[in-house]
Amino acid sequence: MKLYKEESPAVLKEFYVHSNANTVYADIKSRANKRKIFGFDELYEIEPILLKKKEPLINLAIAQYGTNPEVVEALFKEGNKAIRLAALSNPIALRGGFSPGFSPTHESWISTEIVKELLKTGTSEEIAALFSNPHLDSDFLVELYEKKGVFELVEDNKWQAMVAATIGNERLRTPYDDSRLDGYADYRWNEVFDALWNLSLKVPVTEVWAGILSGLYGGAVTNDVYGINIDIDIPKALQMWRVENEQELSNWQFCRTAIASLYPAYSEEFDSLKDSDDPSLRYSYYERFDPDSPEELDPLFKKDGKEFLIWATGNPKLYRRYDIRSKLSGLCWKHEGLFFVNQFNSMCDQYENQHPEWFDEESELDKSSNIEEVTLNDLNEKLEALYTGISNLKLTIAEDYRYTGFKIGIGFVVLVIIILLNKYFFD
Repeated sequence: MKLYKEESPAVLKEFYVHSNANTVYADIKSRANKRKIFGFDELYEIEPILLKKKEPLINLAIAQYGTNPEVVEALFKEGNKAIRLAALSNPIALRGGFSPGFSPTHESWISTEIVKELLKTGTSEEIAALFSNPHLDSDFLVELYEKKGVFELVEDNKWQAMVAATIGNERLRTPYDDSRLDGYADYRWNEVFDALWNLSLKVPVTEVWAGILSGLYGGAVTNDVYGINIDIDIPKALQMWRVENEQELSNWQFCRTAIASLYPAYSEEFDSLKDSDDPSLRYSYYERFDPDSPEELDPLFKKDGKEFLIWATGNPKLYRRYDIRSKLSGLCWKHEGLFFVNQFNSMCDQYENQHPEWFDEESELDKSSNIEEVTLNDLNEKLEALYTGISNLKLTIAEDYRYTGFKIGIGFVVLVIIILLNKYFFD
């Protein structure tokens, strides 16, 4: 039985009351996955009734996907470890208001008091569940990164752990949905990115923080996104995180590579990165540059070799064209071992699934036409050498009368080869 939002809440209630726990869990989860705006919906009034069934699986579904703040909060306070973690990952866990400064609304099941208690006594798993929630209120994240509001008195080591817990949170990788034309909401959404990147100018310069920042900034929204203009002194941040005697491919370098990604790919500052004396800045160039010709890759590979391949094989712009892909593939084969060859092939598989048009057969032929022209320049010489070799082979065989039958066979094979070569290269 399939149910849809347009159905009567009374029908939905009757369905849930008489269904087993597995069916109810699956339907609640399915509705949550289709829900675009999280808030009150048809489940709001049904959840208190479902709670009376005292089914652990149904309680887990409500804790993780429910829309009734009072019910979710009750489950959190009385629930076991799994229920508490599920509630902290609920989209309505922390929903703020429209005024600046974090203040949970009636749509959020977590009150300011619960937030303070979690920050004080929450387990590491509870902290991780809360701060990895992609639906966290923007002001909550701004106050976290600026260590203000509810975070002002949090001990530095705990605050560091909370910031680290947001590594990988999809909220940091998600630009504002401009299909919703709301300038103020757009501004509030983007405040998170300003606070995030300015962490690099505020936290202590330690290798631990360098690792945390590089993790936070990997994949985070940058100035390459249309409409984004993150207010930060990039040269100052780069200088802060450059230390003496740092190891190659260390957290220090990863951190600077990430910070350099704030230079828009169309800017002169970005273009100058490839000539920097700081390898970490060159790496930032390698993972985002968009070459006009395959030959542009050669001097970069010559300069940094393995390190060039580490970053270049992850650059999606190098997979859009056949000739550029072919050049990158050739450079991977030049390096000792098969690691980068396998990496390249893996990325090709990934991008072919995501962007089949990059690998379209007609595009392949069109874009490789310049390669064929170069090959045809010396084709005649190669064919002449082939004909000479074949003629010598025939003469050698003819000298020995014992191979008369074999000679006829070879002559036939040679004829087929010549026909195929002419058909392939000159048709």
